[in-house]
Amino acid sequence: MNAQEFGSYLKGLRKRQGLTLKKLEELTGYSNSYLSQIETGKKGIPSPEILKKLESPLGEKYSQLMFRAGYFEWMYDEEADPMYDTQDLGFVLHQKRVLYGDIELTDQDKKLITLYINALVSERTKKA
Repeated sequence: MNAQEFGSYLKGLRKRQGLTLKKLEELTGYSNSYLSQIETGKKGIPSPEILKKLESPLGEKYSQLMFRAGYFEWMYDEEADPMYDTQDLGFVLHQKRVLYGDIELTDQDKKLITLYINALVSERTKKA
């Protein structure tokens, strides 16, 4: 998903919640002009920190926002397996091993795994 597509996705989430850009500004602390530029793709893919602030107002899980933004793209091939459970890191890593044999994790992979685990922990903590 490129920045423009991701921005459209975020705009759809915002509208689904019945939020204006001005209201989203109040809820996140980001200016409505900045948020508009994210929605049009002019600012590129938002950082994980921005996505975290958008999670609650947009009513979307942080891990899902991270995945859609492409931060977990290396773990998942939607065309190859549309039934993948992206919420289960162990399953994802197991499937990678089944498909590709023993895998070596790069530093970037380790960083993304850490972000992913933090997102899952955050979601489970909210539910408890």
